[in-house]
Amino acid sequence: MQVIVPNLDPLEAMEWIRNRSTTTEGYPFYLFSNFATNRLFFIDLGNMLSQTPLNEKFPYMYSQSNATVDNPNRMMKIYDYNVDQLENTYSLIKDGYVGAEHSFFDITTGRYIKKNFSVHRDVYDKTEQLNTRQSRPIVSYDHVIDETLVSEYRSRKLYNAYASKNFVDQKAYTEEADEGGHGRKVVSLAMKSLLEKNPMEITVDGRDFIVGGESKSIGNIIKVIFKATDHGHAGQKIDRKMSGDYLVVAARHVFAKEKCRTKLLISKISNYNSDIYTQGSNA
Repeated sequence: MQVIVPNLDPLEAMEWIRNRSTTTEGYPFYLFSNFATNRLFFIDLGNMLSQTPLNEKFPYMYSQSNATVDNPNRMMKIYDYNVDQLENTYSLIKDGYVGAEHSFFDITTGRYIKKNFSVHRDVYDKTEQLNTRQSRPIVSYDHVIDETLVSEYRSRKLYNAYASKNFVDQKAYTEEADEGGHGRKVVSLAMKSLLEKNPMEITVDGRDFIVGGESKSIGNIIKVIFKATDHGHAGQKIDRKMSGDYLVVAARHVFAKEKCRTKLLISKISNYNSDIYTQGSNA
């Protein structure tokens, strides 16, 4: 991709390029820094989601019993959590990231491309192998509209215009070399929207994230377990919806005289397949 950077400072220019970048599979890229290092990271979502959790053998756990009582696993305790947003599948449908028709019109050549997007076919079929124990979509296959699977229902028709042939030997900012490239744009935006669908903030011991000079927070995967409650989870050992291998998307460190706490904003795009959380790798 060849671009002429508009009136932007270096970080703004990097963000501008990031917003347009995808892998060949359609995974979006993220640009971030963290407390422990002085580097900037430019990593795609696929690589981040395929990581083994940092705390694979010692998951962060929350239950009403361990929220107030000290125990030998204090370092792995979730002191508090907050789910700020209610899940809103309707907003994903309205934005065209569940099932929709996306069209792209080249104003230079008059070429017209149409992409029928399905979140199950275009996103979850790609991501299910990243973590085989956590591949249940947060947009369920059971949801139907007029007897049609929600991801196959054309809820919106969205139109995009772009210009090609700006450069002789390279594609421009909005241009693609083939039809599949425009489809990857839609997949990338859908993955970002799914990751923003139901974030959670947890409060944990801060020493795990500020010691060692390594990147241990943003961009890493952590395992989080919520014990099942008596109501609504009969026979289940853990809450499969709340528990999972989460991507850390933000971190805030709170220092006091006697302790350090870290508030992690975490998110995931799929749920555990069963209520038994296993030890070992994702494969």
